[in-house]
Amino acid sequence: MSGLSQETFNALNAFRQANGVAPLAYSSSEQSRANAQAEYNARTKTFGHDFDQISLGSGVADAQAYINQWANSEGHKNSMLDEMNTRGAVSVYKDSEGNYFVVASFGYDW
Repeated sequence: MSGLSQETFNALNAFRQANGVAPLAYSSSEQSRANAQAEYNARTKTFGHDFDQISLGSGVADAQAYINQWANSEGHKNSMLDEMNTRGAVSVYKDSEGNYFVVASFGYDW
């Protein structure tokens, strides 16, 4: 994970803990999913995401701002705080124009 990706993952876990939810364990497979989606979003200038992911676009490099933006959306907040999600990763991809494409990917055990 890059520095900003790690910082955002840490902020996500702090948000979970502040809301009484266990932190996510880092997952390299979720990292691969997040990286692929963030790169795709940057290439296509979209903000889509796959199942068990959340995404956003931003003009700033600010991990806490990403968490705050997600927290202000009920669906994204619910994904961040879902107790079934036990592992995850975050990818922050900066394109050549200075835009940031952020994806959090979640996983769980059946």
